[in-house]
Amino acid sequence: MIYSVSTASLVIDKESAEKNFPILKEAGFGAIDLNFDTVFGKTGGNLWKTPFVESGFYSLPDHEFFKVLDDIKAAADKNGIKIGQCHAPFPSYIFDRDGGVNDYIVKIIKRTIVAAGRLSCPYIVIHPANFPYGSTAEKEEVFNFNVNFYAQFIDELKANNVVCCLENMWVKYNKKILESTCNDYEEVNRYIEALNNMAGKDCFAFCLDTGHAVLTSSNIRFAIKTLGKNLKALHLHEVDGVDDNHTMPFTLGAVDWKYIMNALKDYGYEGTLNFEAANSWMMFPNELWPDAIKMLGAIGKYFVNEYF
Repeated sequence: MIYSVSTASLVIDKESAEKNFPILKEAGFGAIDLNFDTVFGKTGGNLWKTPFVESGFYSLPDHEFFKVLDDIKAAADKNGIKIGQCHAPFPSYIFDRDGGVNDYIVKIIKRTIVAAGRLSCPYIVIHPANFPYGSTAEKEEVFNFNVNFYAQFIDELKANNVVCCLENMWVKYNKKILESTCNDYEEVNRYIEALNNMAGKDCFAFCLDTGHAVLTSSNIRFAIKTLGKNLKALHLHEVDGVDDNHTMPFTLGAVDWKYIMNALKDYGYEGTLNFEAANSWMMFPNELWPDAIKMLGAIGKYFVNEYF
């Protein structure tokens, strides 16, 4: 089994790719989760400003856009690393905002799907529309809203041979994290069945974020069992039980890694072990990043050897 890592700011262009893929290779990573959400921010995009600010990367003409992607792919190939999954910019939808921001979000997500296809990346994680705390929307209204939201991407997914993975989300109120969209895993299967029926092929699956699951007090073993073949990707990271920390396993203590790894093994998970844990290295001075990345790689190797 391959272990993988979400790249955050490690890979955003040719220069960073050529510098950091050798570090990832030395750490033993066989794949990456390319963070297009980070690329969006690093190239000037800001969805929360009023009016929102467009990203330089997503504003590039096609030939320049594809050149950035081709340079990243060349650096990955040179180091024998696959681009196993990627993450679209988020939030995917902003409630109570006008000015064209949600139309723009759809536009850049569609372009990210094209980018994933260009990179031969099989999976893209796209957050659901995450209804805010205090929303009075009924459960079925949330379901229908999100089915319609995701249906907008079917043509691009089919054209680029990419599968969209939904993700379990949370909201926060008074310092307390609460469950939100895609935390009912039987309903998640209903989402995926409905969307794949609309697409006429398997264009949708699921990415389980174990940190989010711990924060929302989900039964992770039940989630893995219930999702079954629909579970195609992972966001593995440590949390302290209070915040969404995104750091390396065994550091904060709220996540039972033996429990999670045994569940993945018992229920036949066949994807990569992907760590969405950029704070594993970003908490350190830049000079220590390679050592921190190697430590995270050592944990990936340990999981594979111990459980798979």
